[in-house]
Amino acid sequence: AESPGELSKPGLPAADSKASFEAHVREKFNRMVEAVDKTIEKRIDKLTKELSQKTAELLEVRAAFVQLSQKKQEVQRRERALSRQVDVAVEMIAALKQRLSESEEELHRKEEEVVTFNHFLEEAAEKEVRGKARLQHFIENLLQRVDVAERQLEYYQNQQMVCNHTDVSEHVVRQQSLSPSCHPAPGAKVLLVSRGSQHTSYNIADAKPHSFQKGRILLKKAKDEKASLQPVRCFYESVDCPREIWRAQKKGEPVCSARKVSAKSKMGKKAKAL
Repeated sequence: AESPGELSKPGLPAADSKASFEAHVREKFNRMVEAVDKTIEKRIDKLTKELSQKTAELLEVRAAFVQLSQKKQEVQRRERALSRQVDVAVEMIAALKQRLSESEEELHRKEEEVVTFNHFLEEAAEKEVRGKARLQHFIENLLQRVDVAERQLEYYQNQQMVCNHTDVSEHVVRQQSLSPSCHPAPGAKVLLVSRGSQHTSYNIADAKPHSFQKGRILLKKAKDEKASLQPVRCFYESVDCPREIWRAQKKGEPVCSARKVSAKSKMGKKAKAL
């Protein structure tokens, strides 16, 4: 800027100085305006760049927000699905607990049934053992009764045969004493038997089947007594002959003894098998 002293120098007209001053001021003002405009344009460009950058950042943030919103929705959806699954799992766990308790009760009941069944089997086994022992005892008693019956049958058979032979001998002797001149024809069989003899061929073919028939009847009676489970001692009470007769008869009758031993051995094998 020019000082007022320069404007008031002598030799320069006042109008020129004023015009030059105004021109100078205008020029300076124009430069200032241009500088301000440039500064404003620079500021505007800078702000525009910043605005575009902020806008881009905002768009990115908005995109991230949208993405997060979608993720949030997905998480909520999965949360609801998991909640339903958890509810179903809780219900299943409750049902399984109930079934487990029912299974435990059923198992406890089955164990009690098994224990009861084991007790029943033990009792049945004990009863079976006692029954087998009673059956074996009954069979032994039955064999003894059969043996006694056979001995009694043979005793009565021998007594009957002795009585018959004695009667026949007495009758023949009586006839011979009455008619001593009678002699047997040639080829005839002599029927003379001594009084004390117990073995003869007289009427043996008829007596043997009769004795077997009696033995069968006695065995049938023994089977009937076994079916009716009558006391064993009843047969022994009905025996009239003493025991010594059977003992003396046992020495002379090996067939009956062999039959008794065979029957006892068979029953012993059956008892061992039981």
